[in-house]
Amino acid sequence: MEQQTDTEATEEGTTEDQLGRQDHEPTKTLPSARSNTKSQFDLLRAWAVASGVAKKAASTPEVAKIAGRDSSTVSSCNSFFSEIGLLKKEGRSYVPAEEVFDYNRQHEWSPDKAPQKLAPILKESWAWEAVGGRLSFNPMSEKEVVAVLADACSAGPKYKNQLDTLLDYLIRCGLAVRQDSGKIAKGELAMAQKPKAQDPPPIEKPKPEVSSKDSVAEPAKNSMSLAMSIEVSMDEVSKLGPQHVGSFFGEWAKLVNAKAAIEKMMNGEQVDAQEPDDFNNW
Repeated sequence: MEQQTDTEATEEGTTEDQLGRQDHEPTKTLPSARSNTKSQFDLLRAWAVASGVAKKAASTPEVAKIAGRDSSTVSSCNSFFSEIGLLKKEGRSYVPAEEVFDYNRQHEWSPDKAPQKLAPILKESWAWEAVGGRLSFNPMSEKEVVAVLADACSAGPKYKNQLDTLLDYLIRCGLAVRQDSGKIAKGELAMAQKPKAQDPPPIEKPKPEVSSKDSVAEPAKNSMSLAMSIEVSMDEVSKLGPQHVGSFFGEWAKLVNAKAAIEKMMNGEQVDAQEPDDFNNW
């Protein structure tokens, strides 16, 4: 009697290789198998309510009481919510992401469009990273999308229902859309570009302060600017004779008078040109 090989069918009609793939644990946390997609979205709203206006950490029993579900059912969803970024774990409690609060508020006005508030988080997930690029080229059948998701997390066929739920997440959030033909295409929210961050205004460097000692006024047009700085120590002055000192100040006085005469001429005033001789008497 011939023995069956590993790839031959078992009595149930499934090969040993297929059984191995069915039992293969996924490398990523998938949505809970105990709740459908709608129930899981309702639990997210319950987390936002439990956290409250203060956005405090909430516990699983609190959420279970608000949602009217068993704590074990709520707990089975927490791992996926936490890994994908919808909840942030703090000890044994969780704090919802800001998008979860937005989703809960929007649900009061537009329940159908409210899940789109979660799109930014799902867009950064491994699931969208796996299928988003492919959907950019062509729509895919639902079976093909699920197969891509399964390959991305190494999940066996026994996790198909959870992979279907994951795809439903992407559709509800607006990243993907189910066409009339049944194929899955890229949604409008996935095509929307992130707003580019505006460049900060240039920082003006402070201009160096210029003291009145160092500042020089710009000459007006059709004018002449003369500037002279002379520094003479008292020791040097003491070495000069009276004649030299008188001559020095006399010439300086002439220069001052000449400047004053020029200013009068520019102002249209009459100039009485007289040379000072007070210092010549020193």
